[in-house]
Amino acid sequence: MQAFTEDLFLNHTKKNNMERNWYIICTKTKQEKKVLAELAKKGIDCCCPFTNKEMKYGTKTTIEYQPVFSSYVFAFISATEIHAIKRKPSVVNLAHWQSKPVIMSEEEIEAIRLMGGSYINIKLEKSNVNIGEKVSYIVDSITSYSNEFVSIKPRRLKIVLPTLGYTMMAERAHANANADVPRKRFSLGSLFPKKLKLAYSPGL
Repeated sequence: MQAFTEDLFLNHTKKNNMERNWYIICTKTKQEKKVLAELAKKGIDCCCPFTNKEMKYGTKTTIEYQPVFSSYVFAFISATEIHAIKRKPSVVNLAHWQSKPVIMSEEEIEAIRLMGGSYINIKLEKSNVNIGEKVSYIVDSITSYSNEFVSIKPRRLKIVLPTLGYTMMAERAHANANADVPRKRFSLGSLFPKKLKLAYSPGL
């Protein structure tokens, strides 16, 4: 009976150690690319969006390609992998909230990837941390009407990331400026509202 109980405990522990979640790895200054490369080499799913940032050095202002989240790399790892990653020279620790490692939702990671892949001039604004809440999308679009169809072109996007406590704001990249949200048939009544509520779609 004791051996059976020990086997159950070991199997449960092993299962928990193999379960993967999206964690926030805090890197040393300007070591994001190095950590990304090391994780990718081991086949670990990870991301760290970059954008052009205005940097000021005294009276001089330059535009540099920098990570959106300075010293942050998001990685899909297990509890067992955490210990090995924390020992890397380029890694400081994992981001914590109330003494526990922060776990990002899949929805938040997809939102970050969407913003990093399709939008430019990404900026961050601090917001409230609300663990467990869903991502919010606010779209600023150009709407045109023709032949009983409405065409919606996303121009600017704001994404609220509740777990991180940040709001990402950005403009549509020029290369994707003509990419429309799927066109929908409309009635005369639909012309009156000035604000359109859009469901999230990877095509934004």
